[in-house]
Amino acid sequence: MKRHLKSCKPIEEDTVSGNIIIVWIPFSSLEQFEGLSRILDQDTEYLTAGKDYLEASFDNAAYERISSTLLKAFRNMSQYEAPGFDTPPAERIYELRSYESATERIFEKKVEMFNEGGEMALFKKLEFNAVFYAEAISGSSMPNLMYMTAFSDMASREEHWAASG
Repeated sequence: MKRHLKSCKPIEEDTVSGNIIIVWIPFSSLEQFEGLSRILDQDTEYLTAGKDYLEASFDNAAYERISSTLLKAFRNMSQYEAPGFDTPPAERIYELRSYESATERIFEKKVEMFNEGGEMALFKKLEFNAVFYAEAISGSSMPNLMYMTAFSDMASREEHWAASG
């Protein structure tokens, strides 16, 4: 059985807390992504639960702007991996990290460092519990790669990052 990640929220001290909501939706294909709107438009539970949001007036929108990034999984980790922590979900830390490159060439070298250069293997050895590694193929900050690490709690996160230094 595949474990699914639950919703997360920013740490209150984080500069984006209360200002941004990140929704990560893994798809197995571009076709699956392209068909999402059609599926949701036929889902009565979704339409009922989201009615206030979906039918909000222009002067009472639930957001200022939506920004989307489409990611493509790295070839050496083509499927996401949900960590199997025993800690309560509220204690777990999921850290979304991003590397924006100045040029496409520098970006390609950074992706190569993750895939062939051993960065992914190092993160695995250091037990950073990578959920995914991906390159942005569309979005506002390109070229860009993103990855998510996971820790059982904040103390574990701090210990892992201190040890990696």
